[in-house]
Amino acid sequence: MARAITIALLLLPLGVGCRELKGLGDKPAQNLVSDWRDEVVYQLLVDRFANGDKTNDYNLDPSNMNSYHGGDWQGVIDKLEYLQALGVTTIWISPVVKNVESDAGISGYHGYWAQDFTEVNPHFGNVGKLRELSDKVHARGMKIVLDIVTNHVGQLFYYDVNKNGQPDIQIEGSGTESDITRVTEYDPDYKPAGIRSFTSLGDAGPAPIVFFDEPQINRVKPMPAALAVPEAYNRRGRVTDWNIDEQVLYGDFPGGLKDLNTMNPAVQQAMIEVYTHWAELIDFDGLRIDTVKHVEHEFWRVFCQAVRDHAIARGKKEFVMFGEIFDGNDEKVSAYTHDGELDAVVNFPAKYQVFEDVIKKNTEPTKKVQTYWELRAKNYPAFPHENGPSVSPANLPFNFLDNHDVPRFLSDAPSQAALEQALFMLMAMPGVPVIYYGTEQGYKGENDPSNREDLWLSHYDQAHPLYVWIKRLAGFRKDLEPLRRGAMVFKWVTERRTGEDAGILAFARTTQGQEVLVVMNTLDAGTSSTSFEGAGMPTGFPGKTTLKDLVTGQTYTTDDNGAVKLSLKARQNMLLVVAP
Repeated sequence: MARAITIALLLLPLGVGCRELKGLGDKPAQNLVSDWRDEVVYQLLVDRFANGDKTNDYNLDPSNMNSYHGGDWQGVIDKLEYLQALGVTTIWISPVVKNVESDAGISGYHGYWAQDFTEVNPHFGNVGKLRELSDKVHARGMKIVLDIVTNHVGQLFYYDVNKNGQPDIQIEGSGTESDITRVTEYDPDYKPAGIRSFTSLGDAGPAPIVFFDEPQINRVKPMPAALAVPEAYNRRGRVTDWNIDEQVLYGDFPGGLKDLNTMNPAVQQAMIEVYTHWAELIDFDGLRIDTVKHVEHEFWRVFCQAVRDHAIARGKKEFVMFGEIFDGNDEKVSAYTHDGELDAVVNFPAKYQVFEDVIKKNTEPTKKVQTYWELRAKNYPAFPHENGPSVSPANLPFNFLDNHDVPRFLSDAPSQAALEQALFMLMAMPGVPVIYYGTEQGYKGENDPSNREDLWLSHYDQAHPLYVWIKRLAGFRKDLEPLRRGAMVFKWVTERRTGEDAGILAFARTTQGQEVLVVMNTLDAGTSSTSFEGAGMPTGFPGKTTLKDLVTGQTYTTDDNGAVKLSLKARQNMLLVVAP
């Protein structure tokens, strides 16, 4: 606990102006989360969500998907009613810190090109407006999560390979490493021993790094000052092979995002100070952490525990940290939730194994869902981390269909009905459902930047069928505790691709005294049933129990043994409860 108090005392020097600080950091922390499984999260890119303040509109080009378009925090404030009416309880906003303005014709509108971790991005407003957003979110009983980056900064320096004091796109080399004949000093290829200098006489030692001084595009030395020294970076060049763990950990991201040396204690302390500062000043309820697998496990043990200790020291309970490990291998992903690391993960394994393979593409039978879920239970810690959320990582996946890094679900879905079913599963399965902005308006963008559309083009249509469907599903989830906190018991899965039960997926969500039965036909055509060779599906309910499908209002009765034979059309979904 003493460590957390020490960190708190270090917050003020980070650079936010005293005028903006006044009255912000001394407000009591809001504690509105009782169990993160109760939440419905909405991920948004601030620049593309809503433009509420024209006075911060500069360097915009709405016709270019790689430029700023004008969204800001005032726009989010203006649309809180739209979100709450949808059933959203938590908003996850894109990074707030000051970014490189532009690089190679692309702007830092997304927030992942940090230059100054101590100041806010003026495109979105000032720090007072950011705190106003947090306060107005909390006033509605909603919560707010901040997206953060600890792995890298924007392209703030170049490697002076030929030591001529300027960044060269190409140089000719005649050194001992004959393979280096053409080098981009902005973004040289990965070298395990670090990027080296070469002159006409050969190897000239480690290549110096030279920070840019281009204030017109905010490409200047990083802040805080601990990041403005060579020792703050790994300096090995850009990743060329994502299958080599060393490169994944120590390489720059292609495009010049410079990899921080997160094993350097000064860098670790800087990241702790920066993000405990913002968490306290703005009163965020949690952090979504970018590029987790590109940072060492040792860093996460130090960082996560320090952030938890700080949150508890200021009275912030249930503060959550969930991270992006961009990988479909659940064993690899779960490794970042052990030994005091993350509280939860963005569930990429379910994205690929459940939502893509089974529901969208039908390339795998529904048995795969059960197999995935049973293996998952073995991979994650069964107990919460000290001072973290009260729910264990095993029970707290942040499930999603799409986001800013992958094509939208509808970009290649066979039908809107497939998306509706995926949303049904998202709201019915264990964990925290995450909805990417624009899904409720049927957006279909493919890979970045096409999947980062302007939401105002939809006119925030609350009558859109997908908006109405999500709102309805969120209502079911709110009213039925088993859909939020219940155990998952599979009732019917199949390996058959044809026949009477092909495509059937059924499971119960159960809490003490209440059970909800979830049933789906995941096929795109034809009718399937919860039966095979005459045997119906055991429900766990007593014989002659009347069940009501909340989706259609129809009722069904179990047989004397508590089994039921349900016939479902293609892409039909049922939510069955005991009829009153």
